[in-house]
Amino acid sequence: MRPGPKVSRVSILNDVLGPVMRGPSSSHTAGSYHIAKLVAGLLGDRPSRVRFAFDPLGSYGQVFRQQGVDRGFAVGLMGWDLTDDRFFDSLGLAADAGLDIRFEVRPLAHPDHPNTVEIEMHSEAGRTLTACARSIGGGAVEIVDVEGWPVRLTGYTWELLIDVPNAAHDRAVSALNAAGHASGPIESATRGDRVLLHARRTVALTPELRRELLALTDAVVVRQAPPIAFVKQGDQLFQSAAEMLALADARGWSLGRAALAYEAQLLGMPRGRPPRTGEGRAGHAAALTKCARDHGRRCRGHAAARWPAYESRRQGHGGHARERGHGRGVRRAHRRLRRRRARRRRDAG
Repeated sequence: MRPGPKVSRVSILNDVLGPVMRGPSSSHTAGSYHIAKLVAGLLGDRPSRVRFAFDPLGSYGQVFRQQGVDRGFAVGLMGWDLTDDRFFDSLGLAADAGLDIRFEVRPLAHPDHPNTVEIEMHSEAGRTLTACARSIGGGAVEIVDVEGWPVRLTGYTWELLIDVPNAAHDRAVSALNAAGHASGPIESATRGDRVLLHARRTVALTPELRRELLALTDAVVVRQAPPIAFVKQGDQLFQSAAEMLALADARGWSLGRAALAYEAQLLGMPRGRPPRTGEGRAGHAAALTKCARDHGRRCRGHAAARWPAYESRRQGHGGHARERGHGRGVRRAHRRLRRRRARRRRDAG
């Protein structure tokens, strides 16, 4: 078999089974929800008043009510799952909870994408945040401006923004490097006598690190956005279909078991090595699915749990008999359907 092209850190739960979202549109409904989750984290407090502005020539400005953009923003700000049953009543429920959400259609300063939104937020404690974001398709989003700073936040990791005076730059970088858990190099931007550090991390900011950063000077601002997807923090077991087949053959695994091992190692999930028993495999899949649910990325129909359970039954737990029985049942159903159709044709004749 000729090896196929290698891929770069693809996650089954992030990129294949997920993200799970409600319709009618991934870029409108799920995208707005993810943007709201990110900016709510950056605000760092319960929002009390939020203004969203769309460009009249953009897609958001023309269909934000029809495509559920407004409700996606409301659900994200309220901290609910996108699949929450309260989705359709979220605007009214947000207002009842004291959250004032307004939408405005006006020319934007930089409408460089059809799904661009400018955001202004205020919290109950007096915190404020201005941001510009865009939904780029499939539920993926980018925050491109925070308080006038050019950034690019995607939600694929914990995203940390630290606004410090130039004099504290080196000490802030040293503190971040000493804390570890980096998911890439620290980026920086300078404006006047201040610098903005952007650190991507595999774990959330600890209270100790936050205190250390805030103690650098009296003029430090620390903001953190949570991930909207599982954070990829491990190595891949394989990088192509050929490597997956070779690994499964060498270890005597089913493809389902190899996929679970791959995902557990890539995303740092519990039980990096799949258990040997059928019950263990199902439990491992349940752990993965629970983590997906915690991140608002439930596997539709609990597919992750069904997959290894099916493999377990098929490999020595009576699965073949069930499969044969299931096949006979399907054939009988098709025969009944053909007989009904034949009777209808006779009656019509």
